[in-house]
Amino acid sequence: MGLKTVQNPRPGRPYTIEFDFPEFTAVYPVTNEPVFATVTVRYVPGGTCIETVSLKQYLGSYRNQATSYEAAVNRILDDLVAACNPKKMSVIGEFTVRGGIAATVTVDTEDTGAAVS
Repeated sequence: MGLKTVQNPRPGRPYTIEFDFPEFTAVYPVTNEPVFATVTVRYVPGGTCIETVSLKQYLGSYRNQATSYEAAVNRILDDLVAACNPKKMSVIGEFTVRGGIAATVTVDTEDTGAAVS
């Protein structure tokens, strides 16, 4: 699934775009059981914005992938930054309870030192 972008209609104005994807699923590699999460993407666009249909398809492509919570959220950030080069971005994965523990993983470009404009 390729991430697509569209031109930012107001590149000179800083503003925030937020997407919530409450249907994120992947496969937990230890047990091979499905995991569920709400993934939130929040960013200040540079010259381009993420096209929403391609984002939905990209996040949906994790459905059959074996990955840890931490790896998934970090990879999502890396892939989105590579696609649209935002001024700043954060990705939050709020995973449903497993074994009595709810997990939230947050990563952003300020923490990773990712190359952003």
